[in-house]
Amino acid sequence: MAELLQQLVTRQAEWRPEAVALVMNGARINYAALEDASNRLARQLRAVAPRPDFDSNPTTLRLALSKALPSYMLPSRWMSFERLPQNGNGKIDRRALRERFQQI
Repeated sequence: MAELLQQLVTRQAEWRPEAVALVMNGARINYAALEDASNRLARQLRAVAPRPDFDSNPTTLRLALSKALPSYMLPSRWMSFERLPQNGNGKIDRRALRERFQQI
């Protein structure tokens, strides 16, 4: 479902980037802005890696992400991994991640 939603946002951003995608607290967010924010979130999430000197509790992570993302894009649930699950091609196994998040 999440992948389908991502594909829809990407297609809409290509076809009609200025069309309103979301209205929140009176603000109108178009598809181009929504896609940009989701891409920034993806880059931030890939950049998060455990470091011994970094406090990776949810409060600290939320604060760090809030500098790059609007509040509605901040994750509401967090899960820590030693290593992200990978599929046979060495890519992040999104299905396995989704299943783990559904368990909490």
